[in-house]
Amino acid sequence: RHLNVTFDYVGGQFIVRSFAPPIPPAATRIPVAYIKGGGMIIRSTLSNDKAAPSASLLVDTSMSFPLALDQDGWKKAGTEVNRLLAVPQDSKLKQGVVPLLRLGAFDIPQVPAVYGTPIAEVEKGIEVDLDGVIGSGLLAAFRVTLTDGGRAMWLEDVPTQPQPAAAPPDASPSPAAPPAGAPASPTKTPDKPKSRPKKTSSTPAIAQ
Repeated sequence: RHLNVTFDYVGGQFIVRSFAPPIPPAATRIPVAYIKGGGMIIRSTLSNDKAAPSASLLVDTSMSFPLALDQDGWKKAGTEVNRLLAVPQDSKLKQGVVPLLRLGAFDIPQVPAVYGTPIAEVEKGIEVDLDGVIGSGLLAAFRVTLTDGGRAMWLEDVPTQPQPAAAPPDASPSPAAPPAGAPASPTKTPDKPKSRPKKTSSTPAIAQ
């Protein structure tokens, strides 16, 4: 908590500062609370309904799933667990989609989540009622900074660089005219330039 840490999975950065950096202009601030043993908890909303109750989520970057919810967490998201689909690779887990996850000022739609992880065992160890766990599959889509003595988390959208537009396939350069008096040379039709695949720039998708 005496350091200011920034990690950016997409950019391949892990930065540790002894001083508090300036607030990024496009970041949102999320208050952070700590429980026994140092676990990090944040508050969130799991539904488009403005009257929906908030949820308590533990941050665990060792979990590869974007989000894991218990039965109460899925109920706050507006979905009953009996409507979830089984995960093909693991018969103990079920999967579904949370319509919206609000983190600070960011509203993240259609977040894939699972049911069946041992959240109840975690609750016994920390003696706190949780609704779910946020994993690295979600945080990897953001640039994250922990600051203010560990009391705040800044989230930034990972910047994307604009890609150059592909040249149109029929934009072949015209052959230059020979200078006056020069002997005529056999004409050759210029090769048609190969079209390059079009690159798109978008916010990184959340890993599953």
